[in-house]
Amino acid sequence: MFTIPNILTLVRLIAVPVFLIASFRGHYTLAFGLFVGAVATDFLDGMIARRFNQRSRLGAVLDPAADKTIMVCGYLFYTLRDGLPVVRIPAWLTFTVFIRDFLIIGFAYMLYTRVKVKRFPESRMRSGRQRSSQALEKPDPMPAARRRTARKRRCGWCPPETGQRDLLKDRQSAGRIPASRKHHRNGDRAKRQ
Repeated sequence: MFTIPNILTLVRLIAVPVFLIASFRGHYTLAFGLFVGAVATDFLDGMIARRFNQRSRLGAVLDPAADKTIMVCGYLFYTLRDGLPVVRIPAWLTFTVFIRDFLIIGFAYMLYTRVKVKRFPESRMRSGRQRSSQALEKPDPMPAARRRTARKRRCGWCPPETGQRDLLKDRQSAGRIPASRKHHRNGDRAKRQ
């Protein structure tokens, strides 16, 4: 239950009232820093949970709740507050974001209760963010040059082991290898010489 991703999510939830207090008191730089910190911890807790297999049911519930809480508070404050030294968020944008979230939750609830759908696909933005974080996590074990040559060597006509070269010769003599695959025949001759 007390994994690093869950602790980061709880820190993000605790940062919401501090974000609101800083915003009400006019400390907009602090509020902005807290918001950026919340985004960073959201990225980190997802990456740590995937990398070290620390996924939990609590985290699956708390993570979206923390995201929505800080987004709702931020949108409402910076839309409804008068006398801001920065540009207010337009009411139509806040309304659009809330309607979008409400529709997503409503459709998910209807699918869950009526159609009994248990798993929902990830959004494109979230899955793209996960792919980019996974690319940062794991270095490529095979250099690009080796990958290209390995791709050239393997095809559907190549035998998986060297002991099956007789099968390849039989296919070649029977004419079952198309003209585009003649590189195998030339490669065998080159290895023999």
